[in-house]
Amino acid sequence: MKKLLSLILAAMLSLSLGGYGISADNSENSFVAAESETSQQEETSQEEATGETLADWKNDAGWTAFYTFTQNPDLDDAYEAAAEAFGPAIGMDDLDGEGLKAMQIQAAGFEDDISSFTFTDDSMTALDSEGDKVFSYQYSFVETIENAIEGENAYIYKTDNAGAEEFTYLCLTLPNIATEEGGVIQSFNIRHAADDYEALATDTYEGSAGVVIDADAPIEDVDYTIRVVYGAQEPNR
Repeated sequence: MKKLLSLILAAMLSLSLGGYGISADNSENSFVAAESETSQQEETSQEEATGETLADWKNDAGWTAFYTFTQNPDLDDAYEAAAEAFGPAIGMDDLDGEGLKAMQIQAAGFEDDISSFTFTDDSMTALDSEGDKVFSYQYSFVETIENAIEGENAYIYKTDNAGAEEFTYLCLTLPNIATEEGGVIQSFNIRHAADDYEALATDTYEGSAGVVIDADAPIEDVDYTIRVVYGAQEPNR
């Protein structure tokens, strides 16, 4: 759970709070206690995952961009509760569910209705909300940047496709390991850029920072995650 909380908070706070001139540091501290309760769940080893091939991001169900859940009315109550808890922590006492959704969409940084991703050993494909392909590029491993994003290694890939533009470089963290207890969604951080990939792999990065989750995640786990991430509920699993 700790890694999931960190990834989503990093995605949200890096862009949306920066836009309001608010420091992310104090807001993030409010979640430390909640994270520490479940940090032991993230001890599963990733010894077999090297990050040097996109095979490490292969998932039978694919990966859904977390911001897409803002469009699900079944999660409106979760977003309202999350906004009520999160707003005062960032100096926005009037923040409501719709406002929080807008911030999450802004932080994701995916355009062209990109809603999900699939991976093969050497390529990434982006799909829209209808499941149609937006693009598919082959990538080559560039380098590993250690202790980069929230203490996690960042893995850099590049495509030679001239039309890739802002998806020329990928900066990925390895997917966390979901636990059997439920509530913990397998997820990872995905950043992208046309150049200057070193800037992607820093905790001070202020650009788009999307989080994607296992497309098979049950809706009740998504509801739970929204509430926990924004401080509306204490971790209880």
